[in-house]
Amino acid sequence: MIVNASPLIFFGIVLAAKRMGWIAAARPLVERLLGDGLYLSRTLVVAALAEVGE
Repeated sequence: MIVNASPLIFFGIVLAAKRMGWIAAARPLVERLLGDGLYLSRTLVVAALAEVGE
């Protein structure tokens, strides 16, 4: 377990994992992060998911 890591780091890891084919879909994980309190602008989330084909 990673302690004191910025939730934004996890956002980047999810996107990288999608790009590398390690996960089938990033959106469910991103939505979980947002639901758990990570605040990112909607514009950023939409653009980032589009970058990974979602």
